[in-house]
Amino acid sequence: MGTDGSKHSTRSVISALVGNTLVLFAKILAFGLTGGLGAGSSAMFAEIWHSVGDVSSQAFLLLGIHRANKKPDETFALGYGKE
Repeated sequence: MGTDGSKHSTRSVISALVGNTLVLFAKILAFGLTGGLGAGSSAMFAEIWHSVGDVSSQAFLLLGIHRANKKPDETFALGYGKE
């Protein structure tokens, strides 16, 4: 993928990361308002971990985009696109 597509991909992943992070904080707040660890909603607690997974996925995608854009060198003469 060219640099133009990479910029769009990065922008999309960052947007999703920001959105998922906001959702994560909203779910943490909702869990706290329902009683927290003492008597909180078990469904909301599960949703927090679901959002943690979403945020982690976006972080790994950003790492992959960053590593794939590395320039070719002696070890990888064709570049790191498949990494």
